[in-house]
Amino acid sequence: MSEVALKYRRSLYFLIILVAGAAGILSRVYTENLPAVLGAYTGDTMWALALFFFIRILFPQVKLFWVAFSALLCSIFIEVSQLSDSPMLESIRDFNVGGLIIGYGFVWSDFICYITGILIGVLISALLKEINM
Repeated sequence: MSEVALKYRRSLYFLIILVAGAAGILSRVYTENLPAVLGAYTGDTMWALALFFFIRILFPQVKLFWVAFSALLCSIFIEVSQLSDSPMLESIRDFNVGGLIIGYGFVWSDFICYITGILIGVLISALLKEINM
């Protein structure tokens, strides 16, 4: 892949991260205005989608399987870390951005959201490859 194509692809991935992040945050802000399923699960799904594309930015040449696997492992690690109330993690959660990144409380349903977000990322990546972007 040429350097120009790589920069373009990374810019596109960054745009997807921004859109996913905005959608996730807006879903939390306007939860009461959304259907219950969207209000409850969009934020975590978009978080995983953003994580997937963050890994794609860092490792654009890595096969989709490994990007998806890495995103899933990171998601699982972060979710399980929510079982801990260590002072270091709590100090990170005290900041809004830190809380958005590492979460506040363990919830089993988040694993379904993470898998869904990562699968959406795989689908978007495959579609972009199909149209040679």
